[in-house]
Amino acid sequence: MTAKTNGSPGHGNWPAGTGMVYVAMAPWDGMWKNRHQLMSRFAKQMPVLYVEPWKTLRKTRRHGITHTIQSFRQSRCSPVHHGDSLYVLPQSDGPPISGGRLVAGISRRLWLRYLREALATVKITRPILWISRPEQRFIVGHANEMLSIYHVVDEYSGYTDLSVDKQRRLQKEEARLLAAVDAVVVVSPELQQSKTVSGREPYVVENAVDFERFSEVADRPSDMAKLSGPIFGYSGLIGRRLNLSLILKLAKMEPGWAIVLLGKVDPRGCEREIELMRSQENIHMLGQKAVTEVANYVANFDVGLLPYELDLETENISPLKMYEYLAVGIPVISTPIPAALRSADVVSIAGSDAEFASLCRAALQADDEYQRKTRIEFARSNTWEKRVDQLSEIIGSHLKASNHV
Repeated sequence: MTAKTNGSPGHGNWPAGTGMVYVAMAPWDGMWKNRHQLMSRFAKQMPVLYVEPWKTLRKTRRHGITHTIQSFRQSRCSPVHHGDSLYVLPQSDGPPISGGRLVAGISRRLWLRYLREALATVKITRPILWISRPEQRFIVGHANEMLSIYHVVDEYSGYTDLSVDKQRRLQKEEARLLAAVDAVVVVSPELQQSKTVSGREPYVVENAVDFERFSEVADRPSDMAKLSGPIFGYSGLIGRRLNLSLILKLAKMEPGWAIVLLGKVDPRGCEREIELMRSQENIHMLGQKAVTEVANYVANFDVGLLPYELDLETENISPLKMYEYLAVGIPVISTPIPAALRSADVVSIAGSDAEFASLCRAALQADDEYQRKTRIEFARSNTWEKRVDQLSEIIGSHLKASNHV
């Protein structure tokens, strides 16, 4: 018999035993992204199990056959409590997954058993299964879930490091997943268009900002203290997704500006550009910072940069840093990616490298208190709390329609 609640689901009044199972594409530790923001907030409503990526059998074999067999036998649950009812399920003791046809079925069954043991440990008896990648499709229907959600945060087939063959396989697997899940959530209207199948439109839930954290006034961090001139900043992954040649041009055109790049560096496919940036005196690559520190850095930028390349990948993104820049009230300059174009009232869009530099100069001269307040109010209307409310309503409506509430 279905458990009853004291109110409608979607605002923390969930059926007894309800919990979120987020099957992640990356470990919990590292740069905070939308998955961290969403799951840490859902954990205030229900238990959340964050499942880190599984090991592959190929990599496990490098440790020898004995270790591999032990991994199968020791498929025990080792959740780690983190925050309010948020648990991280590591894969160090979990069974590996095989990509080969002969062993894939066995390894997946063992892994699913490992997952079910974890669910029992954290007392989630009515899971909401949240899938983040196409290759996780085999879990759907095998976690005793009330509801399955596929959350699309990127156009994965647009990743530039994929071969044509891998792109095709991924697209095929994703098409199967789109048909298998109960609901699809995307971060942009562009993804909504491309992920609509059989007339069923995905829900658009764009990224957002931890407004309270970014609205706090902060002192300049020590590794920015000695920087002179206006500070033009970028916060996020530094790699091929960015127009690195544009950043270099900007630095050379305006040697009196300090260009601060905050985040992890991924040099794959752009090794020369990264090397040139490191050698440029007014480009300061400060590395990845803890989630509690990022707001301090962004608050001390004079201008926030969104210097993206224009390709299939960036056509579909919803950049968190755009909302974070706006939350501290600074001008934002962007290349013409769709996410920025949709926010043209508060973001300046450059159609060329020359215009990008020109808009940066203008931002220093023409900014005023009215524009600053407008940006802050835009960010205030796009918080993670509002996104969780939106997602809770979506989840609640599906559970009600399927008689799970």
